[in-house]
Amino acid sequence: MGGDGQVDLLVHAGPLPGFFETTSDGTWQTFKPYEVFPSFDLQDPNVRLVDLTGDGRSDALMTQAFAALSASPGARAYYDQLRARGAGHNAALRQLANRLVGILHGCLKTRTRYDEATAWSHHSKTLAA
Repeated sequence: MGGDGQVDLLVHAGPLPGFFETTSDGTWQTFKPYEVFPSFDLQDPNVRLVDLTGDGRSDALMTQAFAALSASPGARAYYDQLRARGAGHNAALRQLANRLVGILHGCLKTRTRYDEATAWSHHSKTLAA
């Protein structure tokens, strides 16, 4: 949470969610309530805390591969084509998840919004061959 490389303890349950940070000598600081709490369930097994921006602070990432199967026609087509080529369900989901992370990285790098047609156009041509 602090972005200082030290261990933090996140508290998501109870009436006041927040966190404890540690100091460089390993002692715990006092509890700090979150200024803003996420609108999604941090206990969801699809949520991961990852430093996506490289600032040393955890960002919440919700794994989207399985959800994308029903929300994104391009993701569904990519998954179906992988399965048709013999990839098992889990392997196809992993490949889809890797592709979604690549798309997210591209959006963040170019500061552009996600576009379904742009994200999947080259895959539909490649996989159809």
